[in-house]
Amino acid sequence: MAEKGGANGANIGNTPFTIDWLVDLLKKSSPQHDHDSVKLKEFTFEDITGGIGFLSTILRIKFTWNKSTSDLPNSIILKIPGMTNADGHFARLPWTAEESAMMAKAKEAETMEEQLGFAIVMHKNEMTFYEFFGGDKTVVPMPKYYFGREYDPVNESEGIIVMEDLSHGTAMAQLADGLNIKQVEAIVEQLAVLHVQSLASSDWLDKFPENEAMAKKGPPIMMAVASMLTRVKPEWFSGLFEKVAPMYTREKLAEIQSSFEAIGMSPVLVHGDLWTSNMLWAANEKNEASDNLIAIIDWQMAHPGNCCEDIARVLLSSVDGQLRREHTEHILRVYHMKLTNLSQGAPPFTFEQVQLAYKAILPYALLILLFGTPMYINIDAIVDGPTKLERQEQLLLRARLALEDVIELLGL
Repeated sequence: MAEKGGANGANIGNTPFTIDWLVDLLKKSSPQHDHDSVKLKEFTFEDITGGIGFLSTILRIKFTWNKSTSDLPNSIILKIPGMTNADGHFARLPWTAEESAMMAKAKEAETMEEQLGFAIVMHKNEMTFYEFFGGDKTVVPMPKYYFGREYDPVNESEGIIVMEDLSHGTAMAQLADGLNIKQVEAIVEQLAVLHVQSLASSDWLDKFPENEAMAKKGPPIMMAVASMLTRVKPEWFSGLFEKVAPMYTREKLAEIQSSFEAIGMSPVLVHGDLWTSNMLWAANEKNEASDNLIAIIDWQMAHPGNCCEDIARVLLSSVDGQLRREHTEHILRVYHMKLTNLSQGAPPFTFEQVQLAYKAILPYALLILLFGTPMYINIDAIVDGPTKLERQEQLLLRARLALEDVIELLGL
């Protein structure tokens, strides 16, 4: 629920940022206009993460100006980094004593600096993405970027990103229902556009770290969470989970993420966290997601990598499992056809390479899904309602089918 802000000079909620600072920033973003006569009458702020945010708090600020203005926004998004939301997700899970011990051991292996370092790098990644690929260089649909400040809690520097609010007239697809094939086609075609742009120059490569943070930090914590599936639905996951668990070490995960190199493929820019909550679609008459993609958001995990990483993540996490099985080859062909058209008939990768790249990265996409599912089924914004049990079952079945397919692929 939106809260009414205080008077001029007041802080925005519990953040260290004042409304005066934000208004001044927005006015300076369009210096060609005279804003002296435009004054803020009041503002409201609202946390819009809905319990889904992981590494950031996201606030929508709505403004009421004293006069109509076309160049100052009526609302804006503030993205403020931190690990609080991630800790909240973990605390919500129904841990057993053994699982709690696994999680505690994984977290003990990290210093506080390492834990904060993950949030620092992710925030800087997103700033870098918007500064390097946004503005007049924009090729994929994304929000307008106004401002970013690096996150440095050691030196008491609060990070922030100020960006366009695209929530009006848009909707997110429901995770449990999953994307339809037209929506997946729209996503992979935009990924092809981004990949062609990133392959046209290597200047961006040293701007983003490789996905080392996930490979280094991820496996122990992610496996501690994923193991819950064997207790939540033992008849579906016990025995199967144990078959894939040995491949999720730091070393093997790093090999999976770099496996595209052995296929003879160059790295492309990868979103790294592409699922339903990071896609905005034009809302239809029922205020549900249509097939018209408006924006891809949340570029914190951007990194150079496998061209099929985002495709695999979308298909495993955000598409009904049976639908995915029936349409995977079609989706890969749509992606490759778009690559071909954008490259004047000479695509950077053959279709066979794309197929191999997809299979190579699939175990990584599975790990993300197995890690996410115990949290998804406990987040009200995803499953709450009269069909809660059905939604939870849909998400668990999606994970089960993906697990079966990776086991078959690897011959485990």
